[in-house]
Amino acid sequence: NHQQIVINKTGEQLNLFLGGQLAFTDKEEWENQQLISLLTPFIKDTDNILIIGSPTIAGELKTRLSPQQIIFLEIDSKLLELEKNFLTQT
Repeated sequence: NHQQIVINKTGEQLNLFLGGQLAFTDKEEWENQQLISLLTPFIKDTDNILIIGSPTIAGELKTRLSPQQIIFLEIDSKLLELEKNFLTQT
């Protein structure tokens, strides 16, 4: 069983909803920068990063920290197929 997944487009922005709640958009650059700014002082190894959840954060980390490897973890295979679009855009 998969959760209810809805993707819609508002202008140029793609939005992904899970179970009726907005999970992320492809235009979260400012929010992701703020989150990464809060996390950066606590990251000891920027070469290998594990991301659980947001593909847009993975893209922002790739840009800002230039890790050698990002491992993206998603347990819902159907959602992962949809998120690949977000991951490949970064």
